[in-house]
Amino acid sequence: MSIAAGIPVPPVYLLTQEAGINAFAAGLRPSDAVVCVSQGALDHLSRDELQGW
Repeated sequence: MSIAAGIPVPPVYLLTQEAGINAFAAGLRPSDAVVCVSQGALDHLSRDELQGW
């Protein structure tokens, strides 16, 4: 998505100790944006669900 939008790809962080399904993005500008995903989301959601389809 960021490539299509013409902005830098943000770093992605994994919360390995979090079993709940959660994810969030933070940052005020594309240059300081980050994305964070819990291990529970990776364990329980399909690829399509993780992509927001």
